[in-house]
This record gives sequence, C-alpha cells and structure tokens, in this order.
Amino acid sequence: MGKTSSRRVQENAEKDIDHAGDNDNHSDKNDVDDN
Repeated sequence: MGKTSSRRVQENAEKDIDHAGDNDNHSDKNDVDDN
C-alpha cells in the first residue's frame, strides 16, 4: 500500500509540474496577444 500511494504522489507531482509548464506557456501566449 505504501508503494502505491508513494507512486501516486509522484505521478501527481509530475502532473502538477506539467500543468505549471502549461500555465507558463499560456501566460507567454497571452502576453504576446496583449502586446
């Protein structure tokens, strides 16, 4: 059970990192559109 939960936590952390990168990309696109 510990292995599954730690693996799930790792996957969630990776998803958070991916989403953070997506947000950064969207922000950059919005900045370009605003300019």
